[in-house]
Amino acid sequence: MKLTYLLFACCMTLPSLNAVAAKLQIVFTSNIPNIIDDDDKVGITQLAGFYENLEKRNPQGVLFLHGGDSLFPNALSNYDQGAHMIDVLNHLPISLMFANQSEFSLGVDNLSLRAYEASFPLILSNIVDTRTWDSIEGIQPSYILSANNIDVGVFSLVDSSITSNYVIPNVTLLDLQNSIDDSAESLKEQGADFIVLMSEEDLLVKLEGVDLSEIDLLLLANSGEDYVDLNAKPVRVKSGGQDGEVALISIDTQHNIEATIQSYASSQSSLQLELVIQAYVNRIDSFLSQYLYTTTQEISTKREDSRVKETVFGNLVADAIRAYLSADIAIVNSGSIRGERIYPKGSQISRLDIRQELPFGSAVYAIELTPQELKKVLEHSLSGLPQAKGQFLQVSGINIEYDSQLPAGKRIISLKRNGQALTQNTYSLAVSEYLLKGGDGYAMIANKKPMSNQHYSRLTWEIVSEYLLANENLVSADIGKRLIDLSQ
Repeated sequence: MKLTYLLFACCMTLPSLNAVAAKLQIVFTSNIPNIIDDDDKVGITQLAGFYENLEKRNPQGVLFLHGGDSLFPNALSNYDQGAHMIDVLNHLPISLMFANQSEFSLGVDNLSLRAYEASFPLILSNIVDTRTWDSIEGIQPSYILSANNIDVGVFSLVDSSITSNYVIPNVTLLDLQNSIDDSAESLKEQGADFIVLMSEEDLLVKLEGVDLSEIDLLLLANSGEDYVDLNAKPVRVKSGGQDGEVALISIDTQHNIEATIQSYASSQSSLQLELVIQAYVNRIDSFLSQYLYTTTQEISTKREDSRVKETVFGNLVADAIRAYLSADIAIVNSGSIRGERIYPKGSQISRLDIRQELPFGSAVYAIELTPQELKKVLEHSLSGLPQAKGQFLQVSGINIEYDSQLPAGKRIISLKRNGQALTQNTYSLAVSEYLLKGGDGYAMIANKKPMSNQHYSRLTWEIVSEYLLANENLVSADIGKRLIDLSQ
C-alpha cells in the first residue's frame, strides 16, 4: 500500500514532521478485526510496539484514535460476541474508539455490553436508541481528550448504509448537518479547542456536501489505500486495514497539522499483548486447525470476484446450507464472504479458513416463496451490478440468465431449476437470519415466517465445514452455469 498525497500544486513539497513543533501526536487506524494473522498481514502486537516506541519519544503527548470496524468479523467473535477483541484492545493504549458499522454485527445490546468492558470510551454521534431517545447505552456521543495542553474534542458519524448492512432494530439516524453542528458546538462549550470528526469512507461523498467549517481534522476509517490530504478543508486523513501502516498526525500549539502514513511492520511486538492473544488462540487451535479439503483448482474469495459473479466458494456455501435444510434453493449474500484470499491449487483448507471466510454469526432458515417473490429477490441481487456489492447472491438449486446492461429490476431473462421453468406454486428457500431480517436491502423477505421445524442454531461456517468434510468430492470446479450474464 502506498501513501498518496493529494496536492493542489504538483510542485509543492511537504515539510518534514520535524519542521512542525509537535505538541501533540495522533495515531489513527481502523479495520483490524483479526488477532490470528495471515502470512501477508501484520499483527496488532507490532502496532502496540510501534505506539510504545512513539510514546517513549513523546511522553504524555500521544493519542491513539481507533476508527473501529474491529470487533467483527473474526474467527472468535461468534463464540464470545466480541469480548475477546475488547480484551485485546484493552491491552493497546487506545484513547477512544469510533463505534463503526461492524461493531453492530450482533445488535445494539451486545455493543452496549462490549462498551462497558472496554477501558476506553466508544463514541458515536448520529445514532440514538429509540427505546430511550438517547445515545446507545454505554456509547458516548462525543469525548474530549487532553494532551500537552491541547484539548481535543472528538465525535463520530456513521453512514446511513448501516441500517441495510446490519439488522439493528430500535435505532434511528440523526440528520447529518445537525449532528455535525450540535457535536462541534457542544465540544467547544466544554472547552475543546481542536475538533476531530471520525467517520468512514462510505460517508465521504455526503460529507463533501455539508458545512465542515467547525472541523479541524477529518479521520476516515477504511480498509483500502491510506492517504493524507493536507490541502483539504478540513485536513483529511484515511487509514485502516491489516497492512502494517497507520496515520501519524502532528499538531502544534497554533493547530498547524502535519501528517504521514507510517509503517509499523518492522516494529518489535508487544510481548504482553502476544501472551494475551496466544491464550485465546490456544483455546480453539486444535479444533480449527483440522484440514477439511485440498483444493483441485484455484479458489478466490476476493470481493471483486464473489460480489459480481458465480464463484466456486460461493457455490460451496450455497450448496452446504441447501443440503443442511433440504431446501429447493439456497441464496448466500456475497457480503458474508470476508476472507479476501486466493487459494492456489493444492491448498489445504481448514476449519479456521472457513471460519475466517464466513465470520458473521448467522443461523440459517428455510422459507417458502412463490416464483414471483423469488424473482424479486434475485432482481435485487443483480441490481447493484456492475458495482461489487455485498447484496449480490451466490446461489444453489437454480440457474439464472440475466443481462447486467438492462435497467435494474428488469435484468433477469430466465429462471430455471433442473433445466425446467419454475412451475411450482412455491419453493423452499434457504437463507441466513441476516437476510431474513431484511439485511442488505432484502426487505421483500423481511420477517417471512420460517417453515415449520426449520429453526436451526448452527452457524453457516459450521455447516459449511461439516459439509466439506463429508462431501469433499462434491466440491465442483464446474462454474458458470448458475449465474450467466448474457451481456458478457
